[in-house]
Amino acid sequence: MRWSNRYDEDRPNREHLDPNERNAARVIEGALAFAICFLIAAFGARELFAPSLSSLLMFAAFFSAAQAQISAEPINPGHLTHWDAAVALLLISVALSWLVDPEAIRAYLETRGHASPPSPN
Repeated sequence: MRWSNRYDEDRPNREHLDPNERNAARVIEGALAFAICFLIAAFGARELFAPSLSSLLMFAAFFSAAQAQISAEPINPGHLTHWDAAVALLLISVALSWLVDPEAIRAYLETRGHASPPSPN
């Protein structure tokens, strides 16, 4: 059996694609990850939406960075990579974490009958 170029076309880095197609693929993958995280967080309580979305986006950023590491993508190749998607997802996650109000979460949990953490007194 003779080897073909098919193996090179299926590699995760996809060098056979032009940079515009690679950039579009990374933007679509990042938007899809954000949309999935948004949908999962939307099923929770309204008070927990921002912290849930922030946590889910952090996990998505971790998995994007893991995918970049496993596929041995360079950090700055001149086109978008999974590293760029990981940074974008992490930045959105950090920005959302600034919107979290711990007092609103504590009040929500107390109204639901969950035990509050012991006070530091």
